[in-house]
Amino acid sequence: MERVKQDIDGELSHRRQVRMRRPVVVVFTASLLLCCQGKPDRWSGFVYPDKQNLTVHIQIGEFPSLEQCRDAARLKLKQLFTEGCSSPTQNSERRRCSEDPLVLGDYECGRNCESRGSGLSVCAETVR
Repeated sequence: MERVKQDIDGELSHRRQVRMRRPVVVVFTASLLLCCQGKPDRWSGFVYPDKQNLTVHIQIGEFPSLEQCRDAARLKLKQLFTEGCSSPTQNSERRRCSEDPLVLGDYECGRNCESRGSGLSVCAETVR
């Protein structure tokens, strides 16, 4: 009988401890969710005029969505490769003006990038 009473008391004590932990877990989870929702994602656009040389790039700004970043990057590439194309004077210019900008250049969009100086940016994610 005494052993049954001890088991019951132990079980009740355990249940009280579990109940006391639940609010802590709920508060922790809620605060974690709230802190991570603070800032919306920002997409930074990077254009590479020569896809064979990715050390040369043009940062074209920040955008609220990936699709807007992609659109701006494609437009910038098109502008880069159509400048002076109304009357190309050399064969290399004719070739450059006739090709798709994405054949010669490239771009990428980075999510939540931070500048680390010297032109270096670190992004949470980069996509084309």
